[in-house]
Amino acid sequence: EVLCVIYDRHEVFGATCSDPSHDHMDAAGGVVGGAHLMGCGPECADAHLPEIVVSLEAADGEGGANLIGTVQGYVNPGPAANSPVQLLPLPNFRIDFVGVGTVFTDANGNFNVPSSLTAPIQVNAPIRGRHVSSMSNDAGAVVTLTGTITPGTQSTLTLLTPSANENDLAHTNVYWGMDDVNEYLRAVLAPAPAQLNTLSQMSAVVNINDNCNAFYSGNRINFFTSGGGCNNTAHAGVIYHEWGHGMDDAFGGISQVDGLSEAWGAIIATSRSDIPAVGPGF
Repeated sequence: EVLCVIYDRHEVFGATCSDPSHDHMDAAGGVVGGAHLMGCGPECADAHLPEIVVSLEAADGEGGANLIGTVQGYVNPGPAANSPVQLLPLPNFRIDFVGVGTVFTDANGNFNVPSSLTAPIQVNAPIRGRHVSSMSNDAGAVVTLTGTITPGTQSTLTLLTPSANENDLAHTNVYWGMDDVNEYLRAVLAPAPAQLNTLSQMSAVVNINDNCNAFYSGNRINFFTSGGGCNNTAHAGVIYHEWGHGMDDAFGGISQVDGLSEAWGAIIATSRSDIPAVGPGF
């Protein structure tokens, strides 16, 4: 038997999912790893009861333990190409646990998900998340998060090392930058408009065999390797700028009349970086 949450217009209280009087709640939630994830239905229209999402652990007797951990990575958060590499939490990172379901880290890179597992589980997660739909690498394999999680035990999973090369850092830089600027705009424009959901489906390509440029096309941002006197272009100021082209596209369509879209890219980059320059050290 699994614990769940039911509600009326003014109260939230516990009950068992076997109670037939509450079967209607199943339509508002799903099951992930033995736990019901409930969201309000039409009853939430009552002004006294805001939208509620509740996650409960599996009932006693399931024999498993929560999967608990932190995802972090070595990142150059900018604003310059030669800014120091830092070990930072990776918010909104996606992990698909076999037999449990899909999990996204919180704002601090943490996750805590109910499970019925008792044995250690292997993690092999491509770099993607709530605001990064996918990433590809023109210079080879995509950086992947790997590790082992023991149910009930805190785990720390880390992408890259302090000595990671620039092509590998391009992955974490782009992930971190895309997530950061999306969350930034969500706060600035709150409540978040629907266009930001389109931008959350944006993908990225890193380490394209070319130099001294980056570009946006079709809800995808693209970054070049170093060479020709330029650094690898996958660093925060450039990431924000190219993402800004995507924002321009999502909110009405790119216009290059008098460089208007370049201005939008620059506005996003300078606003988020809080410096009066785009991509120093480009």
